[in-house]
Amino acid sequence: MGRHFLTEEDGVSAQNSFDAVCKSIASELAELVIAKQKDYGKQNILEFGEHGILVRSNDKFARLKNLILNSKDPQNEPIDDTLKDIAGYAIVWLMLRNGSFEYSLEEK
Repeated sequence: MGRHFLTEEDGVSAQNSFDAVCKSIASELAELVIAKQKDYGKQNILEFGEHGILVRSNDKFARLKNLILNSKDPQNEPIDDTLKDIAGYAIVWLMLRNGSFEYSLEEK
């Protein structure tokens, strides 16, 4: 159930380096954060700032804790999607802290 970041179908094998896979996952996360920013806009984060990100991240960690500690199968979204959300919140939080969150999206 659900799609992992990268699988052997994506060309990931023992011959790839840690560096290459790490960069590929980071690139996928960047695309996800950008796509979500286009859907949500800036205000959902700016309205509550760091406190809002902390609460949203905590919700994701609570879900993981419940699933993993109770050996449950996810009924809604795969665990990898939850991990991606947490990583995305971390990226947004860093951008908020360094003042770059309000930059404009690139036109494509």
